[in-house]
Amino acid sequence: MVNGIWLRPGSAKPDQIGNIIMAGHRLRVGKPLQQSLFYADKLVVGDEIQVRWQNRLYLFFVVTVTIVSATDSRVELPLLEKTLTLYTCTPLWSSDKRLIIKAKPP
Repeated sequence: MVNGIWLRPGSAKPDQIGNIIMAGHRLRVGKPLQQSLFYADKLVVGDEIQVRWQNRLYLFFVVTVTIVSATDSRVELPLLEKTLTLYTCTPLWSSDKRLIIKAKPP
């Protein structure tokens, strides 16, 4: 997923405490157009997520999967504990809502 997801500017880094916010597009722009890059909709509570940051591997486990409106900015609020927040547009081919995955370290 290297080309499909990025760290939001201003969010915590994986080696810091806080809200580590990563966003991604679900589809590749260009050819082949329908090749998905960010399969966030396949994640379920309990799944392991691995994040490689500056040659170190960080582990997280999915704790919630939710869908919110595209205008709901609470996803980007700072947090006092280490939390990985992944988000992308949903449903496929639409930007009406956001799929939000929250994950915590073990």
